[in-house]
Amino acid sequence: MDKKTLRKNLLRDKKSLPQEIILKTSQIINHNLTSLEAFFSAKTILIYASLPWEVDTSFIWDYALQKQLVFPKVEKGELSLIRVKNKESLKKGTLGINEPFFGDYILPSEIDLAVVPGIAFDKEGYRLGYGGGYYDKLLPKIEGVKIGLVMERFFLPKLPKEEHDIPVDIVVTELGIFRRFI
Repeated sequence: MDKKTLRKNLLRDKKSLPQEIILKTSQIINHNLTSLEAFFSAKTILIYASLPWEVDTSFIWDYALQKQLVFPKVEKGELSLIRVKNKESLKKGTLGINEPFFGDYILPSEIDLAVVPGIAFDKEGYRLGYGGGYYDKLLPKIEGVKIGLVMERFFLPKLPKEEHDIPVDIVVTELGIFRRFI
C-alpha cells in the first residue's frame, strides 16, 4: 500500500478511537517515556502539542520548571524551534496545531531529546507522518535522542519508506519501549 492510502486509512482509524481510550493509553505511554534515562537527563526537550487523536502530550507541562520545553512552529515551509515557559505561549497555528506565538528561537543542535509526531511508527523506527515533510527536514539537524510516541495498534512491523526518511531512535507504546540502536 502506498504512503498516501496508508496515511488516509490509519488517520481515519485514529480519529475513530474514543477519547477515553486515547487518554488512558496516553497515561501509560507518557509514564514509559518519562521513565527513560534519555528523558531524565535531557535538559532541552522538543515536543509537539498533540491533536485530539494523538498520544496526549500535555503531561509535559508537569516538567516546565525542570526542563526547557521547545515547540515547533511552521514558518516559511519549515519548522522553527521556540522555547516556551508555559502553555499560554501556544495558540492555533497554520495547520490548526497549537504553536508558540512568542518565546526564544533555538537551534536544532540545542535539543537533547525530540518527541516526534507520527500517524504510525514501525519496528525500525521509521514514521508515517502527515505528509508535509516538516520533520523530514528537521530530524537530520537534531543530534539528540529522537523518540516516537504511538499506541501499540499503530506500531507496525514495516512502513513504506523513502530515501529522505529519518528513523527515530526509540518508539514508546503502552506495551513498552523499543530501541532501534541505543
